Amino acid sequence: MVRHVPSWAYPLAACRDEAQAYDPERDIAFFHDAPAACVDVPAGHLAVFFPEDAHAPLIGGGETVHKLVFKARVG
Repeated sequence: MVRHVPSWAYPLAACRDEAQAYDPERDIAFFHDAPAACVDVPAGHLAVFFPEDAHAPLIGGGETVHKLVFKARVG
């Protein structure tokens, strides 16, 4: 069975409703803002988010999801 894990993207600059301040050690911040778009990522596929994209990983229907995060210096 192929499961689709929804994720969403939103321009980081447009995020206003901060839930948790940016943590430089973990390189993460959280927001309450509503998504601008929702994307299903099927099993065996990937999604690419750029530094200017906010995203909501692991917002699926409760199933266990394994992920890898790779970060590359930009500029």
